[in-house]
Amino acid sequence: MEPKGLLNRLLECAFIFLLSILLIRAGINILIEIWPVLLIIAAILLAIIIGWRIWKFIRSGMGKW
Repeated sequence: MEPKGLLNRLLECAFIFLLSILLIRAGINILIEIWPVLLIIAAILLAIIIGWRIWKFIRSGMGKW
């Protein structure tokens, strides 16, 4: 295995840096497109969990409202 020259190292580093920038931008674009759907899913799950906890509290006999 021969040692890499400075130019080869620099080009490899630049290519990896460019690839990482492109992947990060693609990931951010995907999140921007789907965040309303994720927010709706989170709100529905939160409402279900709160409803379940209230139902359990009332049904257990400890909560006499």
